[in-house]
Amino acid sequence: MANTDQAFGFVPIGTTDGSDYHGKLREVEFLAADAVAAFIGDMVKLTGTTGTDGFTPVVAQAAAGDAIIGAIVEFLPDFDNETFINAGSSRLASTARKARVAWGSDVLYTAQASTTLVAADAGQNADIVVAAGDTITGISGMEIGAVIAAGATGQMRLHHVRNTTTNELGADAQWVVSINENQDDHGTGV
Repeated sequence: MANTDQAFGFVPIGTTDGSDYHGKLREVEFLAADAVAAFIGDMVKLTGTTGTDGFTPVVAQAAAGDAIIGAIVEFLPDFDNETFINAGSSRLASTARKARVAWGSDVLYTAQASTTLVAADAGQNADIVVAAGDTITGISGMEIGAVIAAGATGQMRLHHVRNTTTNELGADAQWVVSINENQDDHGTGV
């Protein structure tokens, strides 16, 4: 069986301590001045400011090498843009929008690798690979990149290949990962 090459971003599936993941999310905001579209499954970073209400943290799509806060799980309804067929599934560029994010380094995610990773890569770190999301489905195009040669750097920690009947070690494998360079836990800030 060959794995299907279909990026889907980062989807929360559990916690690093083995406790059940209960879908706890934090509300965040994208500002209209942000010219980058965002999709469900995209990793995001804090920008160091709050939204128009003064309470909601402002985020932006993370790039390779950025410290990360979490992954977008859903967008709040966009009642100002009801003509957009998938108004609830993505954020258009240069549009103010609120979302909910799985927050912190204790969340386990599954994501597809953009390169062939091997069993010995488990426990290593890798950066994310940013690619455009699907404007029809609203799903992210982000993937896991190649293993970083040495040291503690790398946005994501590779745990193991996801154990499902439709996934195997090799090209386009889905891996279980957690955030290694996390803004909330490691003092990396913005």
